[in-house]
Amino acid sequence: MVPGLWEDIDVERARKTMIMLMLGPALSGQGAPEWPLSRSDTRDEAMLSVLADGLGVDERAYREVVTQMWELSLTRKFDQIHRVVTIWLEHVPRMDAGMIAQAQTMAWL
Repeated sequence: MVPGLWEDIDVERARKTMIMLMLGPALSGQGAPEWPLSRSDTRDEAMLSVLADGLGVDERAYREVVTQMWELSLTRKFDQIHRVVTIWLEHVPRMDAGMIAQAQTMAWL
């Protein structure tokens, strides 16, 4: 690990990134990656592992992040944006930042 690398990291944003990385496998029926995290199973899990290590996340803290991920996935707002993005991706293979912003706007209507 590079000395000082994590000193200026926005911890809340890093935790949100962990949640984002968990959502794909969780919503596709695979569930959240199990603890301890592996750096060799998938790229998403490898990134989760790097973030967890950098933030000093232990098993208990990881379970809290997993709980936050499931709580987010059950909100009405998340369900709406997930539906819009899923339908959109059936027609467009990739979404850029502008398309994601449009999808968010459509989801809130």
